[in-house]
Amino acid sequence: MSDEKKSAPPSLPHQAIDIGLPVEWMLDPHDQKVVLGVVYEFSQSKERKIVWYTANKRRAKSFKVVRE
Repeated sequence: MSDEKKSAPPSLPHQAIDIGLPVEWMLDPHDQKVVLGVVYEFSQSKERKIVWYTANKRRAKSFKVVRE
């Protein structure tokens, strides 16, 4: 057996974690149950990023925006 102590993995300071929360949803105008994309706003930087769920991962030609 070895007497080596396992150190805990290094943790990031709370301020370094930038969590993206969904703030807008892009819905199919013909079928409101289908989500085409989501806008995430990040807690620290306030940056917004759009993630598209379309087949080609590009902006949908038509969509309806729903805000939180």
